[in-house]
Amino acid sequence: YYLNERTVWGVSLGRNFSRQRENAGMFTEIRETGVAGNTYSHAEQNRNNVSAGTSMVHKLKREGGELSASFDYFHYYRVGNQLMDSFKPDTLKGDMKGNTDLYVGQIDAVYPLSEVWKLQAGVKTSFVTIDKSVEFYKKVFGLHIIMDFGANKTLTGGLALQTVETYKNFIGTNDISFVL
Repeated sequence: YYLNERTVWGVSLGRNFSRQRENAGMFTEIRETGVAGNTYSHAEQNRNNVSAGTSMVHKLKREGGELSASFDYFHYYRVGNQLMDSFKPDTLKGDMKGNTDLYVGQIDAVYPLSEVWKLQAGVKTSFVTIDKSVEFYKKVFGLHIIMDFGANKTLTGGLALQTVETYKNFIGTNDISFVL
């Protein structure tokens, strides 16, 4: 959308919703041990993904100069449940949750100083929610979730992850500092 002859503003929206279900059954017989039994598996996956973004470009009066800014939001939500019943009492259940929110913003400026030289500057930032941290510890260190309370997760090895917002509520103050 042209706001005026030098300024353009844009908006984008996207979505991806899907649901998959799968049922399977199998009879197994192990002759050496004389064990036989049925295995039943039910798997379900749900995805609810959305994205939204906005951007703006403003051309400066000076030829070749411009200011631009954009902000994007992505929400990826995936739930996978699997129940496998085999050779009672062996029952395996897997609940895989994946909820990731990604926020990205940037501002850029270009200002021509001469026909050869120009000044360019920009800032970009991003923020990802807690479930991405859990995935990092799973992949890199092989840890697994023991308890999942949404904003507070406990992993094997005694590692606990908590969002800053819930930690502020827990300790009763907004005065939190981080030291690197």
